[in-house]
Amino acid sequence: LTTNAVPKIVSFNVFSSPPNLLGAKVFADNQSFVVGVLAGESQTFERDILDSNGVLHHVLAHYIPDLRDGVVYGFYVIIHDVTELIDNRSKFAVLAQKNQSLLNAINNKLLYSIIDFTGEIFEANDLFCRALGYEIQDLKGINYQSIDSDLYNSARWSSTLNVLRENKNWRGEVCNRSKSEQPRWFDTVISPYIDSESQKERYITLGIDITD
Repeated sequence: LTTNAVPKIVSFNVFSSPPNLLGAKVFADNQSFVVGVLAGESQTFERDILDSNGVLHHVLAHYIPDLRDGVVYGFYVIIHDVTELIDNRSKFAVLAQKNQSLLNAINNKLLYSIIDFTGEIFEANDLFCRALGYEIQDLKGINYQSIDSDLYNSARWSSTLNVLRENKNWRGEVCNRSKSEQPRWFDTVISPYIDSESQKERYITLGIDITD
C-alpha cells in the first residue's frame, strides 16, 4: 500500500482463486464486490486497512473488470490512499460544528447584521429586526441611513471606515430609529471581512441593545 497520491494497481484473472490472491479476510470483506466485478460491473468502495507497520490507512478501491469481446477474463484493483483527505474531512466537520455553535450563540444573544461600505444591509438576524420593529424583508437591501443611524453621518462613518480598512474592529455606541420612530441605542462592534461569493468587502455588526 502506497501512502502518496500514486494509486496501487493489481490485476487478477479468472483462472486464479480470489480468496488465495486477496487473502481470506480481504476476500470475505469484499466478496460482494468481487462477485460484482466478475459479473462485468465496476465496483468502487472505501475501506480502512492496516499496513505492515500497523498504521491505519483509509483507501478508496476500484475493481475494474478485464472485459474482452464481452468476456470477463479477470479484474484490476486500483487503490488510492485517501487517509489525508478523510482526516481533513473529519477536521472540517468538527470545525463546521463549532462554527454552527458559535453562530447559534450569536443569533440567540446578539443583534447581528451584515453591511457594505455604503451602509446597505445584506443580512440581519431576528434579534436585530425585533429591536427595531421590522421584518427582515423590510431591512434587506436598504441603507442604514433609512433607519436614521447616527453612525452613518459622513464624518463618523468615514472615521469608522478608516479603522475597518486597517483590518481592525470598531466599537462604539450607535443610535438607530425604530419603525415606531423611537430611538434605540446599541453597543456595537463592527468587523471587516471579504465575502467568499462576491469577493467584496463586507462588515459584520454585532450589538447589544442598551436602550433601557
